Amino acid sequence: MKKVLIKAIKSKYFILFCLISALGLHLAWIYLVRTQPAVDCLWFFQRATGIAEGKGYIWDNQPTAFWPIGYPAFLGLLFYIFGPSLWAAKIANIFLYLGIIYLSYYLSKALFQSEITGRVTIFILTINPVNIAYSSLVASEMLYSFLILLGTTLLVETNSTPQKNFFYSVISGTVFGLCVLVKPQTILIPSIFFIVLHFKKICWQKIKSFLALFFVFNMAILIPIIPWTIRNYQIFGKFVFISTNSGHNLLIGNNPQATGRWMKIYNIFPPLVDFSKIQNETEKDTATRKRAIEFIKQNPNRFLELIPKKIKYLFASETDVKNWNKAGLTNNNKIVPKWLDYYFQLLHYYYRVLLGAIIISLAFLLYLRSDNKIIFPSLGLWFALYITLVSVVFFGMSRFHFPLMPFLIMYVAFSLVQLSNIEIKTE
Repeated sequence: MKKVLIKAIKSKYFILFCLISALGLHLAWIYLVRTQPAVDCLWFFQRATGIAEGKGYIWDNQPTAFWPIGYPAFLGLLFYIFGPSLWAAKIANIFLYLGIIYLSYYLSKALFQSEITGRVTIFILTINPVNIAYSSLVASEMLYSFLILLGTTLLVETNSTPQKNFFYSVISGTVFGLCVLVKPQTILIPSIFFIVLHFKKICWQKIKSFLALFFVFNMAILIPIIPWTIRNYQIFGKFVFISTNSGHNLLIGNNPQATGRWMKIYNIFPPLVDFSKIQNETEKDTATRKRAIEFIKQNPNRFLELIPKKIKYLFASETDVKNWNKAGLTNNNKIVPKWLDYYFQLLHYYYRVLLGAIIISLAFLLYLRSDNKIIFPSLGLWFALYITLVSVVFFGMSRFHFPLMPFLIMYVAFSLVQLSNIEIKTE
């Protein structure tokens, strides 16, 4: 059985097989689980429809920047071409995911210098039931993960000739700029990735060229961001970094009734902020941020107590994809089929096993690295640390770890290759 599996993985048709399999699994899912937009998905769908109809990015007939523009703009472009269609959004998710798994294959192959590691990575991602379930949601996770992987893959290519370095730095930076428009908390990730990927090659003789390339890369990040910043300044009369909900999100995770995960702060009594006297989005953002910072300063012990809970809600389960799918069915007055409950139970156990495999793989690889037996790219760990720190400051939700999983699965794949002693040569 092992020989058959290894032969299949080495086959020149294996990558194509994974892509076709992923396409089939995701198409079957969106056909069987016909969700309607609910919760955040409904907001994205409505804003995208407004963009496609030429009304701009509006909420209650007023220009908005409450949520980042990236995903609604992407959907708006789709809806402008194909009309406001759930099928267009879901089919787009599938093609984005095909891009995700192929880029994960390419990136893991490059980082670990192992063709087989890339192939095992794409196989694990192909059969991942969590990712399959996300394809029916009008949510930003697929687009964001695709852009993060694309930007990182292009960034890896900056380790080539000087001419290509400049080209890939500009393109990669621009892609990361689009990532920031989808999720503003991305802003520091590109610089971290750039330094991590170039760290071993930095020397005093080449410091000028490194700094020049680093500057070009960061300037390219601003290319997609600047037009949106100008738009927001014209509307709100002040600088707005991508969106006006950072204060709102900070207050969700830092208030007297905070639990470490998302909650409705408008229902808290006594009110944390008197929203009735504030109409402008930027004023709400400032007021909520001020109130959250006050809470942290006045309750440092409570802030520290919430940290383990925030990390738990970030990593412990996959509740968001389950809840949003079920909300999308009940919102359409559909009864959630029994088989779907079984599927989400399977999904839950699969994720727990995968999480355990990631922890064991990291321990195993760090042990091998201590004896200098293997290369150990640290990029995925830096990404995990960054996402964890963001959740520690704000709050935790399981969907926040979605873009991180391909990077961590690469470690599992590399561990399996090390344990199996599979030769790199493919057929």
